[in-house]
Amino acid sequence: MHFCTPAELNNPNDLTSAARIITFLRLTLPSESETRTVTIQGKISGLIPNSNLELLVNGSERIPFTSLVNGSFTSQFILSSSIQEYSLQISTQPNQLLCSILLGQNGKILGESISEVEIICPIAVVGGLKWYRCSHGQTWSESGNSGAGECTGSGTRVSFCSMDTNDCNGGSDSGLLTSSTSWTGGAISNAWNVCNNLNTSSVNYGLTSWRMPSKEELKSIRYCNNNPSFTGDSNCPTSPNPIVDPTIDSNLFPNTVSSIYSSGESSTATANKQILFSNGSVPGGSKSGINYIRCMSN
Repeated sequence: MHFCTPAELNNPNDLTSAARIITFLRLTLPSESETRTVTIQGKISGLIPNSNLELLVNGSERIPFTSLVNGSFTSQFILSSSIQEYSLQISTQPNQLLCSILLGQNGKILGESISEVEIICPIAVVGGLKWYRCSHGQTWSESGNSGAGECTGSGTRVSFCSMDTNDCNGGSDSGLLTSSTSWTGGAISNAWNVCNNLNTSSVNYGLTSWRMPSKEELKSIRYCNNNPSFTGDSNCPTSPNPIVDPTIDSNLFPNTVSSIYSSGESSTATANKQILFSNGSVPGGSKSGINYIRCMSN
């Protein structure tokens, strides 16, 4: 036996029919897809010219920023009316930079706005390697240089090894600095300690493979204005223009000291490889001598 719903109960024009009631409810109940326009505001520092960046809201809503400049930023995006909390992440980093959200990464949407978000960019990316933009002893200041960000302080010099021997670099004349568990003869590498300590620091910007660079890695951030592709170990070419001093991209590495920076690579039993950032040359010097260093991460 079959039971059929009387036709009159499926008549959308009949106020008492099931179809009419269902249609009425669909038209009058609030829709889960209702949206609103949300404004996001904040400030950013550490950008270099022609920087672009993209934020991701709640893992799905993308907010691209093009031709960003240091200072305040604002943008608008569409979000479901039912969402009252937010989380932010940087989905696309600016070219040659690694930025972090310092403040306002998570919170409640107040009315129709997200405000007081702060983004900083203390890490440079060159050839796939990540570099702290400041020399050891300097501090990245997001408020420095009128809010554009800069490295403050004069830098601190340290030694490749406390002895002019191979005891810090595995016994080989051409070896790299080894971990403290492999040092011999009572030797200590202050340079190794400085970079390794960043791995457990509360200010490591999310990177945990900090180390001293090799000579070639250190050369990769050298900038010879007369020939940017110059790869030699001698001075940067001196013509047709005067050498820019220091021989480094000052947009990426502000306030670099025009002096000798040590690499983490030995050159002889008593010397390690270095770069002189006043002219771009690659001298060698005493392992126990003190020089500036810049830590990097893979």
